[in-house]
Amino acid sequence: MINIKICDTAPQSACSYYRGIGVLSKLKYLSDKIHVELIPSVSWPQLIDTDILFFVRPIDNSAIEILKMAKDFGVPIWIDYDDCLHALPPD
Repeated sequence: MINIKICDTAPQSACSYYRGIGVLSKLKYLSDKIHVELIPSVSWPQLIDTDILFFVRPIDNSAIEILKMAKDFGVPIWIDYDDCLHALPPD
């Protein structure tokens, strides 16, 4: 069984539908050995059985702490940015 946990601060957004939980939830049709779960908050009990942590737009300090925790648990991290945040003009 592959457990993919999704951390998304805006799970109702179109971005989440087209690039996050909306797409990843369909993986169950490829194999019954893939489990995808949206987790509203992240702590060690959620990470203990996680094989992949999918994180949508980690942009603040709380996200960094979650990513550090996942790294400490040896959980591979998959990050999705839908924009190039470092090359956006100020306007």
